[in-house]
Amino acid sequence: MDIFVDSNLLVYLNVCLFDRAKILEEFWARLIRDHNLYISQFVLEELNYTSVIYRGGLVRIYEFVDRIVLPFVEMLPLDHDVNALAFHYARKYGLNLSDALHVATIKLYELDAIASDDEDFDRAGIRRIWLDDLGARARGETEV
Repeated sequence: MDIFVDSNLLVYLNVCLFDRAKILEEFWARLIRDHNLYISQFVLEELNYTSVIYRGGLVRIYEFVDRIVLPFVEMLPLDHDVNALAFHYARKYGLNLSDALHVATIKLYELDAIASDDEDFDRAGIRRIWLDDLGARARGETEV
């Protein structure tokens, strides 16, 4: 499956503030192993900004991106078509611009889902995969 990775997943992995760190790491490992993963430059910008707020230290963020993110994802360009679609989706679904950029990227590149805990993507009809899907898969209820 082709999955867009939302910045919130990467922030949780980077800053270690999430109370379910082990399942989060297992989720990331399963995504890497079983799927084609994609991000945009905007995801890295969100990761950078949010991680600095929580943790600080740009060197640590760059090391995280170089070691944990970039080897496992493909970077999709944000071009004029993505930007135009983003404004359309922002209005249509009542999304903030960053979420609308992600939706536009997913739809333009025909990706299957987003790995995110952000329920705003549900309004746009984007299939969302999150930590609970690991337990469901183990029970045979869904395929992640």
